[in-house]
Amino acid sequence: KSRLSYESNTSNDDFDQQVSEDVVKKQYVALVEGGIAKEKSSGMISHAVGKVWVQDGASETDGHHEWACDILDDGSLPFCRPGDDKSARLQGSSEPLKFVTGSLRDAITTYQVIDLSTVGYDGKAMDVTRVELTPHTGRGHQLRLHMAALGHPILGDDMHGRCGVDKSVNHDSLNRRYELCLHSSKLSMVGWYLEDNGTDAIRKCRIDIDCVPGFLEGYFVFA
Repeated sequence: KSRLSYESNTSNDDFDQQVSEDVVKKQYVALVEGGIAKEKSSGMISHAVGKVWVQDGASETDGHHEWACDILDDGSLPFCRPGDDKSARLQGSSEPLKFVTGSLRDAITTYQVIDLSTVGYDGKAMDVTRVELTPHTGRGHQLRLHMAALGHPILGDDMHGRCGVDKSVNHDSLNRRYELCLHSSKLSMVGWYLEDNGTDAIRKCRIDIDCVPGFLEGYFVFA
């Protein structure tokens, strides 16, 4: 569903200024592994995000780039996923994993716990937390990395959460059962429309769009 809330008149001369401003705001909802402690029910995560080169074979050129966050905030330790040796080392090497030069960018996410529940798979149950996420920057895999770095990977994330933090959980089975439980739930932006009254006046309005995540339907019951 969407809502329009009209603001003051504007003109063509204001367009450039409006475009240059930060007028688009996004909000996401996610299900993350584990129950987030009450004292951590809201907060800000500010680990920078960059790229690392992960060597797949014997040759230094045989590999691929992955997104990682600067978990120590000093550029020394790229973090790709919990429990994965590649978070600290190159495959088959004792050399520490390093950020690609110049790839690190500031990244800020705020989060707020909505509620707690459980999911079922393979006849077992696992605690999950529903959170609201607001990215204040737009880096690659930012929300996935930040929640994984917090110790609560997003459910169904087979890139930054497949190893998880609970070794008793069969994450391959879990990720096959559930899609990536990350959804853009709110979008707010400024738009313009032409008045149909013979004046051709251009008016500015705010467009707010709400969307219910599909992964909540039929999977979970929240208290």
